[in-house]
Amino acid sequence: MKKFYASWVTFLSRFIYLQLFLTLLSLPIMISWGLPVSLLTFAGNLLFSPILTLFLLLSSLIFFCQLISIPCGPFEYLLDIVTRSWLWSMHIIPGHWFIGFPTIHPLVLLILVIAVLAVVHARFITKPLHGVALLLMIALSFYGIAAWWATPKTINTQVPMARGTVMIVKNMQEIIVIDDGTFARQVSLLSWLEYTLLPEIIRKTGATHIDHLVVASWNTRTLLALVDSIAKLRIKKIYLPSWTGYLPPKLYRAMQVLKKAAHENNCSLIFIFDKTWTINKTYQIIPDDYRQKEGYMLRKFQVNNIITDEL
Repeated sequence: MKKFYASWVTFLSRFIYLQLFLTLLSLPIMISWGLPVSLLTFAGNLLFSPILTLFLLLSSLIFFCQLISIPCGPFEYLLDIVTRSWLWSMHIIPGHWFIGFPTIHPLVLLILVIAVLAVVHARFITKPLHGVALLLMIALSFYGIAAWWATPKTINTQVPMARGTVMIVKNMQEIIVIDDGTFARQVSLLSWLEYTLLPEIIRKTGATHIDHLVVASWNTRTLLALVDSIAKLRIKKIYLPSWTGYLPPKLYRAMQVLKKAAHENNCSLIFIFDKTWTINKTYQIIPDDYRQKEGYMLRKFQVNNIITDEL
């Protein structure tokens, strides 16, 4: 029993040592791309390695069965179960396990890489646990530098889109994203939100969520993109123009799906009627007149910077 325990501890320490080394060494690339780091990386690699092995084995068996023209129904059934279980487990992972890092000076990243390589090649480290302890110290030091020194307190920047720009604001530790109507004109809005907007937010602020999302106009494509983005971008509040009249059936169904997704992910949908809304003591949403659409009217509004206007 003692031998089993000792071998298991040795295996875990070597596994964590390797994962820490790979994670820290890949941090400069992930930071430059605006990708977050998952705190469940170690557990995920440890638990899903056998599942990945099983997935590849079943896929290979199905391939060879198809190649020699023999039935492979049981293998396909097992592969379907493995795939569904894998996807299900990925969807239940909460987003707060992700950590984002803002853009950091290249010199700091170079020091990080040198320190990690120095630990790996150090001759005085004879046990994996010693290497794990040193790499953990480097990781915590780097996180402290990124969280307290490199992360800006306030930011106001614009992200270009194909047909306009989107504003990203950070103030009082909250992230505000303001759309000027470009979302409704964007063809592939969902992919742009996931692969352009979120990495840009991470690079600029280090945040992996959006506290306030202001959408100036919407259609069916916009609402469906927001449905998938609520959980992935961890949106807390969405401000939408109100409407009057009857929505077309397809647009009405999209609105209901959005309301359901917002309720399931604790996201507040705020529709702009006659009331003026203040966001983070920084911006005001001022209602305007309605504009005519196909069978309904959509309210217009203006977003003003309170601080700039007071100056």
